[in-house]
Amino acid sequence: MASLGALVAGALVACQAESGAEESASSSRSLEDFAQLFETISTDYNPMPSPQALAEYSQLVVTGRITGVIPGRDVGGLRTVTFVVRVDDEVTEAAKPAVVHVEMDIPFNLPANEVARHVPRDMQVAYFLVEAPTADEIPIVDERAGRPPGMPLYIPVSPQGFWIGEPGRVLQPLEHGQAFPDSDIQDVLPPSKRFPLEKVSPGDGGTTD
Repeated sequence: MASLGALVAGALVACQAESGAEESASSSRSLEDFAQLFETISTDYNPMPSPQALAEYSQLVVTGRITGVIPGRDVGGLRTVTFVVRVDDEVTEAAKPAVVHVEMDIPFNLPANEVARHVPRDMQVAYFLVEAPTADEIPIVDERAGRPPGMPLYIPVSPQGFWIGEPGRVLQPLEHGQAFPDSDIQDVLPPSKRFPLEKVSPGDGGTTD
C-alpha cells in the first residue's frame, strides 16, 4: 500500500463513539452545522485529481452513517474523538467491515457528547482511510483509547478523504465546508474519474460544470 507522507502532513485525526450519536443527533441539524466543527482546521496536502486516484493511497474506502461519538486518544497533545461509522458499502477490494472507528481532531477540544449533538440524523459519510498512527510514530498518551479492544483505528488519508452528504448535495468538512450541489455521495467514490465541481454563477467569473 502506498504511503501519502506529505498528503497527510498536518495530523488529521478522527475519533468516534458509541455514546449514542443517533439518539443525540437532531433531525434539525444541517450538514453545515456539522461541517462548522472543522472550520478552523487547515492542512497542507497534495490533492488527488479523482476518487479513483485517492483510493490508490487508501486502505479502506467506505460509505455509511455516524452512529456514535466517543472520546479518543491524546495525539501529540491534542484530544481527539472517534466517529463510529456503520458501514453501508466498502468500495475497495478489502473485506467489508460492519463498523469502522475513525479518529478525528476536533478544534477547541469539544467533548464527544457535544460533537454528537452536531451529527445530523440522516447524514451520509464517505471516508478514504488509512490506519491511524501509533505510539511508535508520534507521542500518544492513551494508545488504546477511542475504540473497543482489538479494533483497528483509522484516519482520513487527507482532507479529500472525508465527505458528508444528503440526497442532492455533498460537502467537504475538512475543506472549510465547501459544498457541491447536484451531487450525491456516490459521486465522490471510485471509479469516478473526477471529484464534484463547485457550481458558481457565470457572473462570479468561475466555471460551471
